[in-house]
Amino acid sequence: MTIRARLSLVVAGLVTVAGLAMTAPAGPDFQGAAYPLDTCPVSGEKLGKDAVTCVLSGMKDKKLDGTQVKFCCAKCEASFKAEPEKYVGKMNDAIAKAAPAYPLSKCLVMKDEALDADAKVVVYQNRVYKLCCKKCVGRFEKDPAKYAKEYDAMMAADKKPADGTKK
Repeated sequence: MTIRARLSLVVAGLVTVAGLAMTAPAGPDFQGAAYPLDTCPVSGEKLGKDAVTCVLSGMKDKKLDGTQVKFCCAKCEASFKAEPEKYVGKMNDAIAKAAPAYPLSKCLVMKDEALDADAKVVVYQNRVYKLCCKKCVGRFEKDPAKYAKEYDAMMAADKKPADGTKK
């Protein structure tokens, strides 16, 4: 086989590989907020420089897909993925406790309802949302992506330039 024929085969192979790589399914889309805790949700250990960061995908509970989580090791990541229901509640409670002051004064679902000390807290993709009642929690949980998008739009609309005027 001539050098020209070999070179043609190599180029054809590279083009094929590049084409396959471009059609391969992309990794999970990161959505929401970065993992805000400095501890592993499985072991409770402090996260070090060797922490394993993953974006959940293919979970039984589809609301977890796109959520970033950090683990102290690959074994904890595997444990979490195998039994997320065992760890999600504790992780979300810790995220809610660590969250800064909630920026909205009204319910995200029933927009005219004021939030008070009894507001219900929901964590979705590492973000904390407060709702006025259990009924609103149910509505939120049916379509959390919709309400997360509305929250983001409200936050963007509420940002003020340095001169104090609204955008």
